[in-house]
Amino acid sequence: TDAFQVRGEHTGALGAPLIPGLAFAAISAGWSVEVISGAWLDLGDAGSDSSGGIRVDSVLPETDGTTTAWTTLTSRSGQQVIGLATADEGGHLTAAQGAVFSGGDGAFERSGVSHPVVFEDGDGYRMLYAGKRGSRYTIGLATSDDGTSWTAQGRAFSAGGSDWDRISVVPNSVTPLSDGGWRLWYSGYDGSRWRIGSATSDDGENWTGDSAPRGYQFGLGEPGTWDDSGVKDAWVVSDDSGEHLWYSGFDGDAWRIGYAFRANGEQAFTRPVLAGTDDPRYLID
Repeated sequence: TDAFQVRGEHTGALGAPLIPGLAFAAISAGWSVEVISGAWLDLGDAGSDSSGGIRVDSVLPETDGTTTAWTTLTSRSGQQVIGLATADEGGHLTAAQGAVFSGGDGAFERSGVSHPVVFEDGDGYRMLYAGKRGSRYTIGLATSDDGTSWTAQGRAFSAGGSDWDRISVVPNSVTPLSDGGWRLWYSGYDGSRWRIGSATSDDGENWTGDSAPRGYQFGLGEPGTWDDSGVKDAWVVSDDSGEHLWYSGFDGDAWRIGYAFRANGEQAFTRPVLAGTDDPRYLID
C-alpha cells in the first residue's frame, strides 16, 4: 500500500528515475538498480481517498527532469480511484489531493477504477485503466489534453476473449510499435490463475488481442518453481535486441519479482536460471 522508489540506469531506455508501483527493474541483462528503503508516499498523503493505500502504477518523465506519476488511491472502505503525483529531479514524490479520475458511467466500472497506464499520443494523453464491477475487471479508456483532467471513453478491452482471461483483464504497460501503433501488456485471470497477455492497437483506442500458441504471451513456471501458480503485473521495455519483461510471480504462498527476455523473432520468453543449475530464479523476494 506504500510507494517505494527504484532508480534505473541504462544507456537510453531508463535514463530518468522511475517511481514504480510493481515490478520494474533487474540487475541481470545489463540493468543496474538502486532500491531506496522507506515509504515515499504514505496513507492519506492524497487525502481521504488514499486513507487505505496509495500505489504508483504509471510514470512519464518530463522534459524539465521531473516525473509525473498516476496512482491508485484506496479509501479506508476499499473504494479505488485514480490519483496524480509528481516527482522532482531527486525523485521525491508529492501526491496531489484527491482523485483526478473516478471513472465514467459504464456498468463495468461501478465498483471503482485502478491500475492506470498512461501514454502520450500526439498532443494528448491516453489512459488505460481497470474498471471493477463486483470482483471482475475490464479495461477502460480515458483521454486528456494535459494528463490531469480526464474524459472517460468507455470500455477498451474486455475479458472473455480466451479461457485463460475469461474473468478479468488488468492493464500493466504499453510499448510503442515500429509502425506507429501500440502494444498493451495485461494480466488475465481465469478464476484460478493469472497469466500475461498482449493486445495491439493502431490508434490507442481499439485493441485486438495478439495471437499466441496458448493464447497468452507468458504463462506459469514449471511445477515446483517460484512462479508456478501465477504471473502478472507485466512491465515491458523493448529495445533492438528484443523485449525485456519484469513481472510478479506467485508460488502459491508469496509473490516475488522476476525477469524474462524474448529475442526479436522468437515466440517464447526465456527465464534466467541460477548459475550452475537449471532452476529459474527470481530477482526480488
